[in-house]
Amino acid sequence: MKNLFIQILLIFSAPCLLYAQVDTVGNFIISSGINKVSFFNFVENKSLELNVENPSLDYNDFDDDGMNEVLIIGQQKFHNITTYFVLIYKVDQYINLIDSIISGVQKPELIFSTEAEQVVLAVGYSEFDSFNFNSKSYYSPIKLLSYDGEQFFIDFEEFFDILIKENDEIFAQLDDEFSNNGLNCNTTSLNMAAIGALYVNYLNAGEKAMAEHVLDSFYFCNDRLEFTTKLKNILTE
Repeated sequence: MKNLFIQILLIFSAPCLLYAQVDTVGNFIISSGINKVSFFNFVENKSLELNVENPSLDYNDFDDDGMNEVLIIGQQKFHNITTYFVLIYKVDQYINLIDSIISGVQKPELIFSTEAEQVVLAVGYSEFDSFNFNSKSYYSPIKLLSYDGEQFFIDFEEFFDILIKENDEIFAQLDDEFSNNGLNCNTTSLNMAAIGALYVNYLNAGEKAMAEHVLDSFYFCNDRLEFTTKLKNILTE
């Protein structure tokens, strides 16, 4: 046991210069460094290293079993746009991959819903990223994911408050953009991603009238039907 303790100190506690973050979950010490995440099983004296670009770590006990699941958030460049993905692991005595999710321009994050009184995983729609190529700022609708103990599934009904808060912020930003730059197709084109994200979020919230109000307020190009058809196709993919 003494030798094992010395090995742990040598690998992990020496002033952690190689690691941005070091945490302990179950039998594992988990650390993130430059383009890598390391798992060290201090009971079996075994290690596993994953290559992940610019990783960050987050934790949440999704299934309320007293043990946090591990979220590894990585990022990569696509057409000069930073996109994100998340790997979710169950870590106790062993390491098990629960899911891997491509999130697009939306960085995965844990959000607490005051309405549902629980934490939900928010990710983006990677299929939506093409709308960001010519946009002034990067946006994506959000998927809200719950965990049933076996897999993650989309759950909007329980987290209505999160969707509405997200949309209030986007709507205010768009209102400023069009007030400053005019109600015209050029302003619409530069803010296409924000308009689309707002529209899809309202549809997912069951607010069809508000979704149409978004288009009436901010969409001033002649291809409105084509635009909404693309958005609705993303929802059915």
